[in-house]
Amino acid sequence: MRYGQTIMDSVEIYNCSQMDSYDAALMWENAKTLQSSVTNSAIHNGLGWGVRIESSANVVFSNNVLYDFRPFGVVADYSSDLVINENVLIKVVERTTIEANWNYVDRKGGYAICAVYASSAACTNVTVNDNIAAGAPMAGFWAMMHNCDEENLSFRGNVAHSIAGTNDGGMGAIFF
Repeated sequence: MRYGQTIMDSVEIYNCSQMDSYDAALMWENAKTLQSSVTNSAIHNGLGWGVRIESSANVVFSNNVLYDFRPFGVVADYSSDLVINENVLIKVVERTTIEANWNYVDRKGGYAICAVYASSAACTNVTVNDNIAAGAPMAGFWAMMHNCDEENLSFRGNVAHSIAGTNDGGMGAIFF
């Protein structure tokens, strides 16, 4: 069994992430034991996703600036005990490499919290507060809905603006 931890503060990540893949500029995958954090950092100019947190736990991602990714800026799925607070995400663009017929819609947007895969992606105890999504396609925020008495997702104080849409305009948030 492997153990690891990421603690980064005031770091720049530039020109990372692979086009048309799940390889983000910054990734946690199956990181479940020790707490990790990335704070006060700049992550920018990637060809794919900005941040991916999958099948992980105990991750704090706060006070960061993200710029210029596609088709999502921050994605979290199948994870627990996450804190994604006070981040600024600017300029998420559509992929230009997808060729499909006219009825295919490539999902895209700023923050996708437990929402990229078909189900609720088994997320528990996730906090997404006071983030900004600016200049994203389709939606600033994607998230799964929960019953009011469940405490799986805290989603407060987030702002989406300048969201570009497909045909009828963009949406600040899509909850499903």
